[in-house]
Amino acid sequence: MTRTKKPSQKGPKSNGGALRSRVIGQRPILRFVIILLVLLGAFNYLYYVAFVKEGHLQPYLAAVAEATGAVLRLFGTEARVHGTSVSSSRFALGVDNGCDALQAVAFFVFAVIASPLRASLLMRIGSIVLGSVLLLVINVIRIVSLYYVGAYWPSALDTMHIDVWQTIFIFLPILLWLFWVWWVLRLTKKTGDVNI
Repeated sequence: MTRTKKPSQKGPKSNGGALRSRVIGQRPILRFVIILLVLLGAFNYLYYVAFVKEGHLQPYLAAVAEATGAVLRLFGTEARVHGTSVSSSRFALGVDNGCDALQAVAFFVFAVIASPLRASLLMRIGSIVLGSVLLLVINVIRIVSLYYVGAYWPSALDTMHIDVWQTIFIFLPILLWLFWVWWVLRLTKKTGDVNI
């Protein structure tokens, strides 16, 4: 005698339940993505409309140029700074919009704010300050390196500026945030807290 299995009554229901639990399980990630996109959208609107278009970034860009000139002088280059321009007898460059690292900083800051990980307010603020300072320092290193490339290897300037450094500044805040996530997960694992 052959026994036949009764068709399962759970067919569509179990698929629907699995899908629902998967969506519910993804809600913290979905919320993270939505909050991050909204914050970045608002920031970019303000950045381009209120700051770049109206010229409100000029004092900040001048400060970046001053920092670049100070580092160049530290390395023995007779660099002069005038507004947002850094020059010497060998080469001159301008610190313009897009050379400010503010979008990279904004991504890192908003990713930390929007993250569903259990991290204390103090941990988030400390991480935001340290990460932002690190990105701004690396940005000055970028401009200093571009000065030296322009002065000693001008044919490679466009490649270094666009292909190398712009790519680095696209991925750098993401990598910094991923490092922050790893660090928070490691700390919460030690203390036994639930992460999400």
